Amino acid sequence: MSIRLRILILLICAAILLYFVDMIRKDKITLKYSLPWLISLMGVMLLAVFPGFINWVAQLLGVATPVNAIFFIVILMMLMFIFLISLISSRNTQRVIRLVQEVALLKKALADQQEDQKDDEEHICGI
Repeated sequence: MSIRLRILILLICAAILLYFVDMIRKDKITLKYSLPWLISLMGVMLLAVFPGFINWVAQLLGVATPVNAIFFIVILMMLMFIFLISLISSRNTQRVIRLVQEVALLKKALADQQEDQKDDEEHICGI
């Protein structure tokens, strides 16, 4: 990997990292949900700084070329992201269902309270 390409990768990763930090600072994304992305960026930056590391990973995985190792790692990361998004979506669906049920119960309690209050007022007025 040429030094120019490594510098370009580092600059792009640094820009994306700064963007994520800004998004976290502005509360547009929580740190909890941005951690997989931040860890991935750090991994890409490490590979740009130490390009020989991917050769070692390729040998460790038993793949023929480092490019295949990169594809394998990227596919695993994408599967991890999809799984995390599925977990978040499932959790949010359960929260929405619970909130809808709580709102329905509160509306029912409020309607009952207003009806009781109306009955009390009618009873007091002698209607």
